Amino acid sequence: MTAAPLARTSLEAHLFIDLTPCACGEPTLARSSTVITLPDGAAGARYTGTCPSCGRSRVFEFRLPEREIQQQPDEVVYGGPETSELIDAAEWVNVAARYASMVPDRPGELTGDARRIARTRLAAAIAAVSEAERFLGDDSDEMPGSAFWSGLGRALGADDRRLFHRHSLARLRERYESLFDATGSRFDEARRRETPEDAAYRERLHRLRQDWADRHGITDPHDDRQSTEAQRRELRRAERELAGLDVATGGSLLSTPGALSAYDSVGRAIFFRFAEAPAERERRTAAAEAIRARWCERTGCAVWGIDDDVYAIPANALPPPESAWAMVRAAREAAGMDPRTGDFVG
Repeated sequence: MTAAPLARTSLEAHLFIDLTPCACGEPTLARSSTVITLPDGAAGARYTGTCPSCGRSRVFEFRLPEREIQQQPDEVVYGGPETSELIDAAEWVNVAARYASMVPDRPGELTGDARRIARTRLAAAIAAVSEAERFLGDDSDEMPGSAFWSGLGRALGADDRRLFHRHSLARLRERYESLFDATGSRFDEARRRETPEDAAYRERLHRLRQDWADRHGITDPHDDRQSTEAQRRELRRAERELAGLDVATGGSLLSTPGALSAYDSVGRAIFFRFAEAPAERERRTAAAEAIRARWCERTGCAVWGIDDDVYAIPANALPPPESAWAMVRAAREAAGMDPRTGDFVG
């Protein structure tokens, strides 16, 4: 029995299936997959589907790699350092050309979803050319005959092997890389849409984070090993305040449902802080509840339960956010908490 070929990634397996039409010529196949154990005991994957044209059942089985290959955003990876067992050099170059042909001539002018799709297609084209380059030997610039086994590969390999010369493939890959670079990064697109107010806020946020890092002797703010939980909480609160959010919860000060949710967090904080002191828990809960009850009576806001979805309450049934947040701060203070941070005091 012939051993199942290696599919280095599920992306490579799906591409191979897409490149393998049914005996009737139908190229499309809706498929499902399952993990299986191959006859030799190795892990494998089986893809099955029914041809939409002739009704023939189609089955593909592949050997799985020992370790899963991780993909990063804006990156397409078909496999590891080994050459493909599924797709030959000519098919990889053809796949690259097909993806690149679906990208407009001026990809740098694209924005939004169109730009994202173009970047994905160009990343796939770059990765496909790189897969073809894997078949080149370290000591030769010429593509070996063993790199061609598909019908397309045998035809192209025999017709013009110069297409697969090391320098030809390098130029092709560099052309796709140039188009990819022309689209810019996500950050570049965001900056193009940035208003002066956005830029000013971004600069203030940068200074805030840098001041925090300098104050605590932190060289990498993204490395949690260099800071304590208390220090990270300090930064989160400062960032919330700069953004005009509730320091304690991060809720929007322009949202009444955000305030009602913040009030619910007061009750939860009391419960966990005084879980072993029921009398104190009840006293503080009652103090916060009294503030809410008077506010609801004054504003006409219906009383809500802690499990209710406050964001589902119709906007016309809610008081203004300024009033709701004032109630939250008063409830915190009545419960023995700092009205700004929500920390228990005393």
